[in-house]
Order: sequence, then C-alpha cells, then structure tokens
Amino acid sequence: VIGSYRCFSATSPNNSTPKEEKMRVAIVGAGASGLAAALHLSPLVSRGLLHTVDVYEASSANAVHPHCITDGHTSGDESDGNVDEDFHPGSGSVGRPIGVGIWSTALRPFAFTGWPSHANLLKQLEHSGKYVGQVGYKTPAAGSWLARSELDEGGVDPTRENTDPSLLFLKESDLLGALRNAAMTEEALGNIKIRYGSPDGNATGDGDGSTEVKAIVAHSDGFSGSLVFKDGSKTDERTPYHLIISAEGMTSQLRSEYAGRNVRSMTHLSTGMSSLGGMKSAQRVSSELREEWEEDIQAEINSLEDRGYTVFRGNSPLTDEEAQMDGISFQTWGVGRSMRFAAVGMSTPSPSGRADVESQVWFATTNDRSIASIDDPAERRAKLADHFRTWHDPVARLIESTPSQDILVERGVAHRHSTRPVYDLAAIIEHERRVDERARAKERGEEYREPSKPVDHDGPGPVLIFVGDASMAVDPVLAQGFTIGMEAAADLSETLQKCSGPEYAVNVSESSEEDSNPQTLLFDPDRLRFELKERHRRRYDRMMALLRATELVQAFAQPSGPFGSFLNRWLIRPAMRLTPNFAKKPMFDFMVRYSLGLTAGGANNIVEMTRERK
Repeated sequence: VIGSYRCFSATSPNNSTPKEEKMRVAIVGAGASGLAAALHLSPLVSRGLLHTVDVYEASSANAVHPHCITDGHTSGDESDGNVDEDFHPGSGSVGRPIGVGIWSTALRPFAFTGWPSHANLLKQLEHSGKYVGQVGYKTPAAGSWLARSELDEGGVDPTRENTDPSLLFLKESDLLGALRNAAMTEEALGNIKIRYGSPDGNATGDGDGSTEVKAIVAHSDGFSGSLVFKDGSKTDERTPYHLIISAEGMTSQLRSEYAGRNVRSMTHLSTGMSSLGGMKSAQRVSSELREEWEEDIQAEINSLEDRGYTVFRGNSPLTDEEAQMDGISFQTWGVGRSMRFAAVGMSTPSPSGRADVESQVWFATTNDRSIASIDDPAERRAKLADHFRTWHDPVARLIESTPSQDILVERGVAHRHSTRPVYDLAAIIEHERRVDERARAKERGEEYREPSKPVDHDGPGPVLIFVGDASMAVDPVLAQGFTIGMEAAADLSETLQKCSGPEYAVNVSESSEEDSNPQTLLFDPDRLRFELKERHRRRYDRMMALLRATELVQAFAQPSGPFGSFLNRWLIRPAMRLTPNFAKKPMFDFMVRYSLGLTAGGANNIVEMTRERK
C-alpha cells in the first residue's frame, strides 16, 4: 500500500447509497504531448472510465509564436559574457512553420485504436507531410558518404505487419493544427475540455481568470487536489483532480515546484549526484540545514544544462532537383566546434490544393556565439552561410535560400536528469508551506517553532506526472523530441485502463461513524500509483535507449577533445569511408531501431501494445 487514506473498504460502511466518483484528469499544457495525452484518454472517457479530461493552456489558441526570444538564460558566469542567449520557449500551442520529424512509434497507437478522431488525425498528419526514404551521413568538405540506409516510406498502416521505423516530416504548425482539430472533435463529444489563455492573460470561453497553472493544492480526502492559477484563482474544489499531467515543456512550472523532492526520505542520489549529499537520513541535521540540502538537490535535478552550441533551423524553398540532393536526406558532422548540418526533403500541401510544395528542412549547430548575437536577420544568415562555406554543396545554398526572418535561432539546452512522477504531493505541499512560514518568521525577526510532530496527512494527495519535454528535454540529434512525448501519452492510456472502472472500485468514507455520505471511487488510488510506477520504469528504459544511442552517435561522429578529434579525422572517418556500405548499413539500421527501443528485448512497448489492439 503506497498511501494512507481515511478509510478504504470493499463495501459501504453504512446503508447509504455511495456517491460514485470517476477519476478526474487535468493536463497542463496544450502542445503536442498534452493534446496527444488528451486524445489517447478520450476513449476512456467515452467508455465511462474517466470524467471529461480538462486541458489548461497558458497561451492563446491563436497566439503568434515568437521565433526566438532573449530571456536572460545564463550558460556561464556573467564575467564570461554568457548571458542573454537566444533561448526558445518551445512550440507553444500553435507551433512554428519549421519542419519537424515524428517517428512511427508515436503514430502507430493512433492507427490501432479504432477511434474515428485518431484515424482522421493520422490521415491529416500523413497528408500534411512526407515520409523520409533514403538517409545517410556525409563528410564536411568532400561530401563523401560515410554511411547510407533507407527508412520505410510505407508509413503507418493497420493492415501491414511491418514494424520497421518510419519518419514523417511535416511543419510543426501542421502537427499542432492536426492535433487541435482532433481535440475539437473530442471536445464536441464531451470527452475533452480545453481552456486556452488570451494575450491579456485571461481565460477564453467559459470561466474568468488566468489559465496559467502555478501550483497545486491537496484536498483533505487524501487523493485529490485543485490547480492554482497565476492570478490566484483555483479550479472548482467540488470537482477535484486525482491525476495531474504536466505537459508544459522544458521550463515546466510544476516540475520546478514539485519534482525532485521526497520530504520523507530526503534521498535523491539515485541520479548520480552523490556529491550533493553524504547523509543517509534527514534526521541527522537541523531542519534549516536539511532544507538547504534538499533545495540544492532539487535544483540540480530540475536544472537545464547548456550544451555549448546554438541551433539554427530553416525551411529552404529549393526543390530536391534545385538542391541536387537526389532524394537523399543527409546529416554532416564537423570535426570540432560543435558544427553539424542536416537536411531533409519535405513535401507539404499547397494553399491552392494543387501540386504539393517541396522544401528542404535544415538545421545547423555551432559553438560560435558571435553568429547568434547578430541582431539583423540578413546579416546573421550571411554570417552563418560563411561559417559553413567550406562544407559540401548544398549546405551554404540551403542557408542562403531561406528567408532570413524565417530562420529560427535557439540555444542548445537539455535537462541534466529525467524526473519521476510525484506520488506524495500532499507532503511536499505541506513541506513547502512550512518553509514559507519559517522564511516569513525570519523576516519578522521571530523564532519559528517546528511542530512537535508532522501534520497527519489523510493521504498522499493527487499524483503528478510529466510527459514530453517536461519529463526530460534531450539533444535533438536523432529527432525524437516530439516522438518521446507522444509515445508517453499512448502508454498513459494503457496504464489508466489497468486501474479504472467498476472492477477497481473502492469505497471511501470519513473516519467518523457519523458519516452518512460515503463515496465510491471508480478507480483504485493505490493501484494507480503502482501502475504509474511500472509505466515510469518502462519510459525510463525507453529514454535510456535514446540517450545511449545519442551518446554513441556523438562519440563516433564528433568526439570531444584534441585527441578525440585527431582519432576522428585520421582513423574513424577514413575507416568508415573504406568500409563497404553493405557492412555499415546493418549497424546504421540497428542504431536507429535501438534508439527507438525496437531491438530484441527493447524498451519500447508501443509495438507490442498496438499488436494487442489489432
């Protein structure tokens, strides 16, 4: 048993008719991961397992998303001048016109549910983009092929047994638009309710006040809570949430507030931060020192790490013939300076509905900070093209042919650690309250008296989980950012089915015998926590497969340090050029499958899950 609740029993404690309560789910963030989660949960709402899923998005539904912003993100000491980097806040609720990739492991679940909006969503996504075919790695100067392979261009088809990975490229705005259209369909059916913000910070549609979630309040029943918004308003306490999903992106407010804490054991050293705490028990130290230690650990777990490079993205209007790419997408890694360049052919529907529009999606990285610091877009584009001038064709031409104002600039950052779900939210909220009280007492010059015993919580509160970049933002080396988040959404639906419904009903009542209004939960809170722990283990293994593959690709393609660069230039790359492609292709294909968790004994359960649905 994970939580301590007021009273759980298999039958009602008295003769009163119990009030039945289905699980209520709130999703914070209406980006790709948040909308995908809502869509995957919609069938459960229709089947009567969940209440209508509420989605809260801080930004407006039609907000114009900035290309890049300067938010004071610090990547080093101010003395080094490493401040005010161009740092992008994410896709937002609308998305950008930049091309993005979605792997078939994120698309397959929509094909096998038999749910109309899911089928229409997949159809719209495939209509909006193009599956990638031939791919490979090139050398910077000569453009010689180091390795080549082919991805499955057949896409996701429920009638096909083939599970070879496919990669769909489409505009980010088209991805978000298709997800919103599907969500609107489910909204009309009463399965989803989305509340967007407006430019002035007020809610749109029904309800007044902000839609930007800042905190959570735990309820006295021990298994539910309410959301607190930026303006101080709260969600209706009569309809509390039992599961809260943070899909706010890498700068998640809920992650920074609640993740990385365990106020009972104070042990967060499993992430490899042994240098931050040498004590096994929090009882060895004073409350003040314990809180300082815990704050350091929590800050470390939730910190974003500057990866040492800037990312530039664009859509070149050159056709495949004009770019002379021969229909082959490529990635090129330089020797040092974090220089990389990739280009993928994309085909999108024209506004007139006639012939599709060809373009070449590209991204470039470099550790040269001077390029991003140029304010004038045309001058910045020219400097970037000159930076890659000695590289093979069509690298510089793709940069120069892209409208300068449409080139996205963002600093390369990623989370240092992933974060686990929060199962003891009520205790964390109570801990934070005491910290605030102690700080206020200190400001008033008063002595704060610690309660003689901890507050007796009626239960652990609602469960808080994280999906997408809120869970862990990673390097974009293998183009799996959106894929990871959408996979997690599908897995969540499978998880909730294992603890929701009349067969998992639990009767809950007040401790007092006078209670005349018992309540029946149509889900098991303890089993919910158990199943979410199992899900976290699966998602952790899946993430580790991606991280290992990413590190391996980087180690071979762009090793760090003078010695690594020397080996790469004079040993690794010459050996790869001399090795015939029929010997390299299986290794290339294995790495792709491994990064997606699709190898034998792999960590990704999506394929098996969709087979069971079929």
